[in-house]
Amino acid sequence: RTMAEREQKRKQSTTRSDERRKSGPKPSENSPREMTDDLGRRVKIPAKVERAVSLAPNLTEIVFAVGAGDKLVGVTTFCDYPEEAKKIQKIGDTKGPNIESIIALKPQIVLVSTASQIENFTKTLDEQGIVYFVTNPKDLERIYESIHTIGEIFGRDDAGHATIDDLKKRVAGVEAAAHVDDPYRHDHVCAWVTVSNRLLRGNPSPPKGRSTLTSRVSSA
Repeated sequence: RTMAEREQKRKQSTTRSDERRKSGPKPSENSPREMTDDLGRRVKIPAKVERAVSLAPNLTEIVFAVGAGDKLVGVTTFCDYPEEAKKIQKIGDTKGPNIESIIALKPQIVLVSTASQIENFTKTLDEQGIVYFVTNPKDLERIYESIHTIGEIFGRDDAGHATIDDLKKRVAGVEAAAHVDDPYRHDHVCAWVTVSNRLLRGNPSPPKGRSTLTSRVSSA
């Protein structure tokens, strides 16, 4: 081959290599995402979460609600809803999770409702490269935000939005049904909010004879 032919072949090979690099995964697709938790911490979330631990029943329920229950490798002994949660490895209760059990499960992220749950373990989690994210909704709007955030963490944004829309419809149904004679009703309506039609363990029970937010709606 002539020198010109060899140079032409080299250029063609270089062009094909450049095209393969351009068509390959972009660095940003595998880079951690920064999200802000309820403590105002900027947390680096893995690009794709495949292994997670939940330290609160309400968070476990939300993870399942957005379709990511199969990503949970550990939950507390109080996490018994939905039914599938009972089959997941237990790592202790909500107040005293076992850090050794958590580490052994090799989660990428631990979902926490209050920082006090793991305040003695944060250094150990950091050393193990395990992210912890605090989300502790205190009212209805924050519950919507928590569902949206957990949906984002697991890459289930659409499912998160659908869950929020469904919950808003159920809340609207309860508000409409609340316009009846009620000895507990004055100038406002007091409701106990859950993602499902079941009162979450650990939440305050409604007064005797009262119902949960969703149990009064037939479609809940």
